Amino acid sequence: NFDTQWATSVSAQGRYPWITIQFGRFQTNGQPTLDASLMAIANGAHDADLTRMAQEIRAYGKPVLVTILPYVDRDWSLNSAVANGAVPSDTPRAWAHVQSVFKTVGATNVAWVWSPQDPAHDQPYAPPDSSIDFVLVTMTYSSVHFADDPAIIGEAAANHPGKHILVEVTTATRDGGEQAWLRQIAAQVSGTAHIA
Repeated sequence: NFDTQWATSVSAQGRYPWITIQFGRFQTNGQPTLDASLMAIANGAHDADLTRMAQEIRAYGKPVLVTILPYVDRDWSLNSAVANGAVPSDTPRAWAHVQSVFKTVGATNVAWVWSPQDPAHDQPYAPPDSSIDFVLVTMTYSSVHFADDPAIIGEAAANHPGKHILVEVTTATRDGGEQAWLRQIAAQVSGTAHIA
């Protein structure tokens, strides 16, 4: 269900509620349930739940950011386009189907957030740019041996021209190097158009 009370408290602070919808679940053996597949999503396996959520968001009436199919370009994702029998070309169909449910219900107050792991090189997976409102760039710093390259921000913007870019940053390690990394990200953000 859409948490209207939470969304109202977020908007009262001058912010936009942002939700992520995941389909299916991981089983105890680590494998996703059958209804997590992109084909199941595209064929309407979750339409009743999506319709209810879309109605709740429409009734809320204020802007809501919605992410679906997060990290679809990775084999560890619940709704992966590269594992469990899925192929990259399944992604646009599932994306379009979810949007069509919201459109049918009249939930026009939704902004769609595309969030692959690598938004600079997502061409095999990406739905049409016309169906994307925001592109999420997720960056992680976990040690001096593993830090996402801040250049991906500009690369993602170039790959999705004119789209608003959201940048999500996580530092899981505090070893002193994260401060220089964050400064590099700040420089990329300030030099990139359409940062939301």
